[in-house]
Amino acid sequence: MSDKIYIFKQGDYKKTGNLLMSKNSKACEDCLLGMYVWKDRYGLALYKASDCSFVYSSVFDTFMVPVPNMTESALEMMKSISEKPVLARVTEKNKEYLEANFEGMFEYSEDTGSYDYIYDIESLVTLKGKKLAKKRNHINGFINTYEEWHTEEISFKNLLGCRDFLKKWYKDKIEKEDENGIDSLMAEKNSLFNVLENYDGIMADGMALFVGEEIAAVTIGQRISQHTYDVVFEKAFDSIKGAYNIINREFAAFIMKKYPNVKYINRENDLDLEGLRRSKRSYRPVEILKKYTARYIG
Repeated sequence: MSDKIYIFKQGDYKKTGNLLMSKNSKACEDCLLGMYVWKDRYGLALYKASDCSFVYSSVFDTFMVPVPNMTESALEMMKSISEKPVLARVTEKNKEYLEANFEGMFEYSEDTGSYDYIYDIESLVTLKGKKLAKKRNHINGFINTYEEWHTEEISFKNLLGCRDFLKKWYKDKIEKEDENGIDSLMAEKNSLFNVLENYDGIMADGMALFVGEEIAAVTIGQRISQHTYDVVFEKAFDSIKGAYNIINREFAAFIMKKYPNVKYINRENDLDLEGLRRSKRSYRPVEILKKYTARYIG
């Protein structure tokens, strides 16, 4: 049996981050902050073996593809944990590897709601071209409407303000949601507040957008790899037109300056929600990263 590590206890967080960075991935599932956010809801733990490591979700009874690759010993360990292992959110590259090295042992189905939207970071900053004209218009409308605005990197001095903003944001959203939506929002809210409470130790970047003296938007993310950055959270008041567009652009500019090697921004998936899908496609991704579910069939 492999060693089981609760990856978010003191001392293990950075080690797990280094392990994920070594995958050189673009997928949001390989973002350490994303794992931290959903660790309790998904029941995440890391299993280490002699030749690989993999993450297991006890809530969904699913595994992530091992690092550096799936091996025979990894599969045997998975089978000792779950009789019929299921690998969740398998990328095209991982699928090809499994098909070549474990021929006929898995059946695959597309997981469209988990496809990642990958953007060129420079494009998000400059918004050049006819296809992004509407985004530029939203930003110009914001600037013309709100003369006194600025952004600040999230730090100790504005953490309480960010928390107050998010309380208002979730209160407004929860009042408009049905019962199923409320459960999901509350889980996200609790996770995000946990992030703020432990902000100094989670190796994240964040930005707050101020209109006058009030926070109107907050975004938080983390690098997935040397070349790709993941925006894990982005929240703005709908009543302030252009707030989402402004913080999207300003945060991309901040990340491009802080991490010169980052070429892509992952804005995660659309959960098969048509409105969210339209929104993500409207920013013209350079890649839609496909994902699959791989079910062991022996």
